[in-house]
Amino acid sequence: MSRRSIQRTIYRNALIEGVVRGNKKGFAFLERTDGRDDMFIPPDCLHSAQHGDTVLCKIERGDRVEVVKVLKRGINRLVGTLSLGAHAFLLPDDKSYYSDIHLDKVPALAKDGQKAIVRITDYDSGKSPEGVVERVLGYSGERETEILACLYTAGFQDEFPAEVLEAAELLHEEEDLEDRQDLRSLLTITIDGADARDFDDAISIARTPGDGFELWVHIADVSHYVREGDAIDREAYERATSVYFPRRVYPMLPEKLSNDLCSLVPGRDRLTLSCRMRFNSAGIRTGVHLTKGIIRSDYRTTYEEIQAILDGDEATCNRYQPLLKMVAAAHDLYSLLANRRMLLGAIDFSTQESRVLFDGEKISGVVSTKSTEANGIIEQFMIAANEAVASTLESTGYPCVYRVHGAPSEDKLRVLTAFAGCFGLAPEGRYLTEQEICDFVRSVQDTPYASVISQVAIRCMQKAVYSPENIGHYGLGSDSYCHFTSPIRRYPDLMVHRLVKRFLHDKKQGARPTFSEGNEEVLTEKAEHCSERERAAEHAEREIINYYEAVYMREHIGEEYEAVVSGVTPTMIFATLANGIEGAISLDSLRDSFYYDSLRLCVVSERRSFRMGDSIRVWVEDSNPVTRRVRFGLMEKDRRIGAPLGEVARIHHAGSKRPRPTDHKPPKGKSRGNKGGRRR
Repeated sequence: MSRRSIQRTIYRNALIEGVVRGNKKGFAFLERTDGRDDMFIPPDCLHSAQHGDTVLCKIERGDRVEVVKVLKRGINRLVGTLSLGAHAFLLPDDKSYYSDIHLDKVPALAKDGQKAIVRITDYDSGKSPEGVVERVLGYSGERETEILACLYTAGFQDEFPAEVLEAAELLHEEEDLEDRQDLRSLLTITIDGADARDFDDAISIARTPGDGFELWVHIADVSHYVREGDAIDREAYERATSVYFPRRVYPMLPEKLSNDLCSLVPGRDRLTLSCRMRFNSAGIRTGVHLTKGIIRSDYRTTYEEIQAILDGDEATCNRYQPLLKMVAAAHDLYSLLANRRMLLGAIDFSTQESRVLFDGEKISGVVSTKSTEANGIIEQFMIAANEAVASTLESTGYPCVYRVHGAPSEDKLRVLTAFAGCFGLAPEGRYLTEQEICDFVRSVQDTPYASVISQVAIRCMQKAVYSPENIGHYGLGSDSYCHFTSPIRRYPDLMVHRLVKRFLHDKKQGARPTFSEGNEEVLTEKAEHCSERERAAEHAEREIINYYEAVYMREHIGEEYEAVVSGVTPTMIFATLANGIEGAISLDSLRDSFYYDSLRLCVVSERRSFRMGDSIRVWVEDSNPVTRRVRFGLMEKDRRIGAPLGEVARIHHAGSKRPRPTDHKPPKGKSRGNKGGRRR
């Protein structure tokens, strides 16, 4: 047998592990755990494996990938629409789940067409899995139905199990302050949004001789109350994060903890893990001290109030007279840290977030929000504390759950460089360097399309994840970074708190025993789970914002707006209004033959082109809250262009024989090997 034949035999006999990613047409892809390219799985090779399952596959003749064993079921509950004909089925909302769920029984009050939550009881019952209805939510389009559908589809719940609530109620304020540093004499404040309900971080700051600063970041000591492996901890781990919807929070921890014992409210003694950092006059950190502490917050302030103080608002300054020196020091240190971070290569993304406004139960508006200097103060201080904790654990040889963000791949750098070239901001013959990416994003900060540019840059970046292996954080320009500052709402922060406590204990005892949180396999598994839950929460939060936006825009069908092109595909142009609402324009409606250039993110016809960042005028054709989609039409010289029925788009894809437009040349050269949402 030849060497090539032997290699082919080994290749075909090897078992490949991965996660099934389904498609509504019935086939799937294997997302390999070894990081190599995804592999196509035909429908007849799935053998009862479903979307989200972890499986083992083998390669058959013709490179057909076939599932040979399901290692772990990924989804056991689904939200969908009830179909109650001769046979009862659930039609899943998640179109990646390509099987309907057969129902033996349905509640007597359930109606055809209602949404419901179904728990799968048998995956191997035949052509379709079997399940039981756990809860009927209501009809599509009803607000409460859509909210719960978003939440449960993402794998979260709106209620805690009874045993978790009972365990929380047994907790009480701790009176034993032994082994804690008393920090109650420090002037301490919290700074949060006006509508915040949990306050898990507080700061104290003062100037030191030589124009330096001493900054304390105090974080609620959640791990004092939530012990590893108890009922509250198990539920917190399953959720891994709180989920934030407009006017609603679905917390990781019961309210007894998140809004009471671990909330750093003014005038109450609260247990903390505190990080003291000292900085010199250049904003360089010169010392770190971690301690278990007890604080008493003096003021609960908001971003708006701190910004008013910075702006010199007389009434606010008078109300917070004792804080004026502190706020001035905070602003000066913030400026030093922000400038230094830019020099280190941090990318300052100008992200646009939509905020839904309510008048009672009615949606009264949608506005775009941007960060102020007050937001920046807390963001920079929390980043500094996260870095200080990560570097302390790393330098002393202790394990840590890092927040890591890898450099963009060569393919992504090629796209970003080509896109920058559309604005005349790309180098000749090579890809953008890390500093040039920073400069590119910063150079458009004050333009109408700043948020769109940031969106493109973010898409070209890798996703920030949790890992026990430190590769640094590209987006922040940080060599060592973790999440330490929000243990009320993020499980990785709670894990880091336990690791810090072990470090403090061992430092005092002069010992370093083995413990479960330090096991790298355990940390890896938990980090991957937390990363996946974070992505699910982000998706649910986007979906519900899209729902509210679609509800709001139903009242504005026919109205005209200025917009910025925020995305292009072979069949659609996406445009974003000033308030952050995005809608789609069908290329069918423009009645031109368009060439789609995926590298430069544009579509071009013989008489016009559309690229990311272009300003256009649109009108609202339709808005559908159930599908969460808004549809725009294009305004052209005060004339409305609508989408014709039945016309097929004529699209030429990049890479076809059609000549490239002369003003869109591809970049030359190779990468020089360069070295995160607000969930950084």
